[in-house]
Amino acid sequence: MCGCLCTDITTEVCNREFLNISCSSGEVILVDEALYGRMRVGRCVQRSLGYVDCQADVLEHVEVLCSGRQHCAHRMPDDSIYATHPCPPDVTSYLEVTYRCLRGEICTSHYNRTLASWANFIIIVVIL
Repeated sequence: MCGCLCTDITTEVCNREFLNISCSSGEVILVDEALYGRMRVGRCVQRSLGYVDCQADVLEHVEVLCSGRQHCAHRMPDDSIYATHPCPPDVTSYLEVTYRCLRGEICTSHYNRTLASWANFIIIVVIL
């Protein structure tokens, strides 16, 4: 195996808070899952109010913001995430991000090749 201890970290980001995730020196973020909505009662949702488990998959958007970087900080929800409207408008949604830190570095290439069909650069994670 690669010998890395790649533990998933899950964080809840309530409305008007910053998504603020980072990895140690020599590591990069790999976003595994990103959901916006009301997934469960927790820090951001104190009571279900009958609306739990309405959600939108926003992985592709959060990957562009954070994957391949050592640090990622963005106010949430941004316009793209808010526009998904996964729940009724009168209930508050939140962002849940699951990521891990991998040893490696980001390398960019400006050739017309794409990874995950979302950008004109390639993220290469080198696991030592």
